[in-house]
Parts: sequence; C-alpha cells; structure tokens
Amino acid sequence: MKRQLFWGLVALLVFVGFLARTERSWAQTGAARVAPDSQSIDTVTLNPDDVDKSATSALGAVNRRASILATRSPKAESSQSQPSLTTSPNSTLVAHPQHIVDFDGDGKTDFSIIRNNGLGVSSSWISLLNDGTDANVRYQNWGVSDVDQFEPADFDGDNHTDYAIWRPPVNGQHAAFWILNSLDGTVSYVEFGVEGDDPSVVRDYDGDGKADVAVYRRDATANKGTWFYSPSSGPYKGAVVGFQWGTASDSPYTGDFNGDGKADFAIDRPSDPNNLNSQSEIWIHYGDGGVNAGGATADRVDRWGVFSDLYIPGDFDGDGKTDLAIARNVGNQLEWWVRWSTDDSVHVVRWGVSSADTIAQGDYDGDGKTDIAVWRQSDRTFYILASSTGTPIYKAWGVTTGVDTPTAGYDIEYF
Repeated sequence: MKRQLFWGLVALLVFVGFLARTERSWAQTGAARVAPDSQSIDTVTLNPDDVDKSATSALGAVNRRASILATRSPKAESSQSQPSLTTSPNSTLVAHPQHIVDFDGDGKTDFSIIRNNGLGVSSSWISLLNDGTDANVRYQNWGVSDVDQFEPADFDGDNHTDYAIWRPPVNGQHAAFWILNSLDGTVSYVEFGVEGDDPSVVRDYDGDGKADVAVYRRDATANKGTWFYSPSSGPYKGAVVGFQWGTASDSPYTGDFNGDGKADFAIDRPSDPNNLNSQSEIWIHYGDGGVNAGGATADRVDRWGVFSDLYIPGDFDGDGKTDLAIARNVGNQLEWWVRWSTDDSVHVVRWGVSSADTIAQGDYDGDGKTDIAVWRQSDRTFYILASSTGTPIYKAWGVTTGVDTPTAGYDIEYF
C-alpha cells in the first residue's frame, strides 16, 4: 500500500462550551546496594542537523499496534558514529526551578512512589520529602489501581505538585481528571477526553504557571494525532482547544523547547517507517498559548535517537528549555544520550540496568537541572546522578514486592 507522504490539514478547534468543573472541600486525612555503572559523563560536540524548518510534510507513518510493539527491542548501538571526546563545558546559566514531583515546593524532586494496592483499590502515594531530614513523609490515597493514569503536576500554580489522575470512561461515567489542589485542599473534577486518549501530555500550554488538563488522541481511521487541552487562563480559559499535529502512529514528546514558558507540540517517528530501529525524527511546533494561529508548520525538526529508545522530557542544562534526551538498552545497561539546548553539546552516560530499573528523572539536588535517575525495585532504591556535583545520590524508599513504581516516571512511554 502506498504510504501517505503528507500531513493532514491542521484542525484548530475551539469549542464554545466550557468544561464542567466541580470543586468541593475534601477532608484530608536500606538494603545492600548495587550501583549503576557510574562512568564519567562523556561530552562531545555535534553540529545540529541541517533541516528545512519550513517543511510541512513528513515521512509516512509506521504501524505501532501492540502486536508490533511487543517485538520491539532497543538498538544496541547508535546510528551515529561515535564522536571523539572533548572537555565538558561549564555552565554559568541561572537555574530555573522545576518543581517536578515536588510536594513541598522547595524546588527539589521528592522521593516518591505510587503503590498499587490491587485492582479496584485506592492507590497510595507515599513520599519522603527531600528536605535532608529523612523524617517527613506524606501519604495520600488518590486514584484507583489498574484503572487510573497518574498525572502529578502543579494545577493551581503554588509551586507544589498536586495529586492528580485521569480516569478513562468506566461504568458509564465520562473520562475525567481528578485533582487534589495543594493550595486549598479542594478537589477539581474536569470531564475531559475519551477512551484511548493519552493524558501524559499534561503541561502548561498558556504560560500562566499552572498545568492545563490535556490529552493526545490518535485517530487510526483518519491517520492523525490531535492534541486537546483546556487553558487555565487567557481568552480561551476553560474552553477546549484542539490542534492536529502528527499521525496516528506517532508518539507525543512533551516539553517547552523554545523556553517561552508555554508547552509545545512535538512528536517522534522513525525516519524509515519500515524499520523501528531507524533514527527518530522529532517534529516540533511551538505553542502560542491559544489556538496556534500559525498553522501546522514545523518550527523545528531534529533527528535524535532511534525509534525504540525511551524519550525522557527534562531540562538537563537548566536554561528553561526542554532538551532532547533518550535512554537506550546497551548490554542490559541504560545508556543516556542528552543534547543540551544551550550549545548542542552531547552528553552520554551509562546509568541504570535495563531489565531492573525504572526511569525516575527529576531535579533531586534543586539546582534547576534535571538529574539522571532510576528506581530499582530489587533493593527499593533511587539511584541519582546529581547534576550539581556529578556524584551519586542513593535513597532507599518503597518495597521490593512489585507493587511500587516511582512517581517521577509518570511521563515515560514504555513499550
């Protein structure tokens, strides 16, 4: 069958009806460690890919049904030749607080796990605050195990992460976000999305410092992918905005790639649609906080990683922009490749075990830069490579019985 070689026409949808929102008061109620390979970070310099940023077409899509995804395995080696090593550049940038999985608002990612208590039973969020005391624990039941998807973010703008889940349609109910606001303890119920939507694209699209409810929807019949979000402020506050960007087989890659404080629209797809281990193309359209009147044109196109890599959103150099970052299985080790947006330098480090660890990136040392991090179930330990010092941080938290998962890994798409 001849593959489609063009983007669908842009769909800019603004629905007049506002989302139903309900707010009400809600009564609140170390094992032995085997460290990941801690080799020093290799820093290399690569020239950015020369791309036609005005291009509005892309290569045809690849079928990514579950049957195909089940056979996908990461490529052992990069499709790029190994560059020679150079001295790591020193950054003098002013740090941007990230407040990722930061329940006390101190700018540090907390040691947090979500516990699956069994099908249909409330999930438990258990967090050891990263305040240096090892004494302050927060425990919150929120969401239903094996039903809800967890989307921790700061929805009320107080720099504290809120407990939040997206529940698909069940028992005749509408799909909806349930948010426990840290600012005042109220609950926000927002009907949003349909069966099959992907809520991992929750971000701040209007730049007001508050996360906006959002989903990414794949339409296999029309072969298109559409982002839907509801701004929390501005002229479209409470409305549903839709923007078509990508095809049904693309994967959304969330972040703020130009540093304007507004989430952008990005997808990744294989450069060769017949080869899932071909180099990925990242197509980015900068969001404008409204209906994206600029149309469906690519503001930036990058090739980074291969399609079977894990894409990891984060600001690893602290400049306020999302960097291109992936983790790859190489000999059962996780090999991280990060390209800084400040100077396009590439940083490679092996950290973690592919078969044992879960990605848990965050800013654990509070320097405004994303740290490379994993959580290992076998010894219930966070292994963190601190960006401020380059030294490891270890913290045992959780249990080894297979019911815990790190909260910080909520936006990693595993295959």
